[in-house]
Amino acid sequence: MSRRSSQESGGRQIRQMIPRDIEEVYEFFNKARFPTLISRARISEITHMGGCFAMRNGEAGHELQACALVRTRRSVLSTLCVAPHCRGEGIGGDMVDWLTTNWVRALGDTVPFFERHNYVPVGPPQLGRKLLTQIMMRQGIALVATRLELLRRGPEDA
Repeated sequence: MSRRSSQESGGRQIRQMIPRDIEEVYEFFNKARFPTLISRARISEITHMGGCFAMRNGEAGHELQACALVRTRRSVLSTLCVAPHCRGEGIGGDMVDWLTTNWVRALGDTVPFFERHNYVPVGPPQLGRKLLTQIMMRQGIALVATRLELLRRGPEDA
């Protein structure tokens, strides 16, 4: 995953959130009616690890349009939420393409969206606390992993 702190995307600004933004992010998830609870503690933990990103139209002070929580150590997009009035405008796709994580934890009905952004399902969906979750990886990661495993084994195992 790239470590970029701010970027313009179609007049929208994507930026890495910092600890003083935790309350704004928490309120965003509640207003956007994300289907599972995202606690302040989780937002705080991910923000302190550098994995909370948000998009807004224009400068600071404008309302958030999307927010993503990324487990930076393993390059996993664990949460992506777009404000209801902004859905269908390509904002979620812009965030996913900009973040370029290797892995995604997709809620069941969002799998086709992530497939359009070059992610493939890994194994069957698993039941989380309330919803089905599909682990997905960026297309091409499996090929790299296979090649690395073959190199590790050596030519006699090929």
